[in-house]
Amino acid sequence: AKLFTPRLFGGGPQEARRQFRQGIRLAPETPEGFVWTAISYFVEKNYREAHQQLQEALAKDPNDLLAKQCLRKWEEYQALSFWTGEDSIVKENKNGSPSS
Repeated sequence: AKLFTPRLFGGGPQEARRQFRQGIRLAPETPEGFVWTAISYFVEKNYREAHQQLQEALAKDPNDLLAKQCLRKWEEYQALSFWTGEDSIVKENKNGSPSS
């Protein structure tokens, strides 16, 4: 895929997302396209969008291993932002669940 191909050679996260969206259109019932879209957002440090895509993936298959691993990584970033005093990547609403 084009996710890790240099922009100079027609790659990058945005181009990769175009391909992942096409995959989602072809196989909307599988989590794979959503997971890789999330990874492309992680590459750009867009953690809110990454989280949203991971939630979509886990809605398709709550047992998807890669989606779960990526969600754990997202949670590590959340914890890091708490301990470093930086703004939280995704704020929590009043009942304690993440909100974008």
